[in-house]
Order: sequence, then C-alpha cells, then structure tokens
Amino acid sequence: MTDPAIGLLRDLVAEFRGSALTGTLRYTMRLLFLTLGPVGIGELLSGYTRSCPPRLFSSEEAFAFADHLLEARPPVPWLTDVVQLDLGLLRARLDGSPCTVGLRTDPTALLTDLGAGRLPVAPPHGHFRVRLIDDGAPA
Repeated sequence: MTDPAIGLLRDLVAEFRGSALTGTLRYTMRLLFLTLGPVGIGELLSGYTRSCPPRLFSSEEAFAFADHLLEARPPVPWLTDVVQLDLGLLRARLDGSPCTVGLRTDPTALLTDLGAGRLPVAPPHGHFRVRLIDDGAPA
C-alpha cells in the first residue's frame, strides 16, 4: 500500500524548487512566465523536476535548470541571452567579482522591460558585452 502523503511531499518539493529558481533566475523565470503563462511554465518545471534530482543549493539548482532550458529549447524569444544574464549575475554574486557575458540582444532593453514585468518590444540586436557585478541582493 502506498502512503498518500508521498504525492503531497513530491508536490511540495517541486514547488520549493520552483520558488528557489524564481529567486536565483529572476529574469529568466519572469520571461518564461510572460511567454508561456502559468500552465506552460508549470509543464516546463514539471519536466525539469522529473528529469533532474534536487540540488542542495539554490545556485546549483539554477545552473542545472539553465542547462535543462538550453537543452529543451522552449519557444521563448531572447531566452539564451536572458539565461546568460541571470547566470552572470549569479556568478558575480557567488564569486564576489565581476562577470562579463556576451549577448546578441541589448541587455538594457531586456532587463528594463523584464524588470517592469513586461515583455520587451523589438529590443536592439547586435553584439553586446556586459560586465555584471554583485548587486547585493540575496541569492
């Protein structure tokens, strides 16, 4: 006989993992939510939690989810650039030193619009290099 609490515990762990990702990959998760909606992001997170074991630290969870996203390639514009921005911010926070990332979309346009809770509208394309520093926010 299976314990009925197992399903509840599995759901709670999945919700906790999603919450940890929202804290560490702030712009990526916002882009996914704005593009895929709650159902689409729920399916994406469900696929991730089924295929990848939980990580001890939220930073490890963020790197693993980023790998999963870049492999799954959901139809989300600017995803690669936004993931690189979030991972660069995370590396700067973890290392305590600046991190430089190369992008194909203007990072100011991406971060301004996503930070305001909206999808970017025709952000400039090109070759951009941005130096990211620890902003002092908790990881």
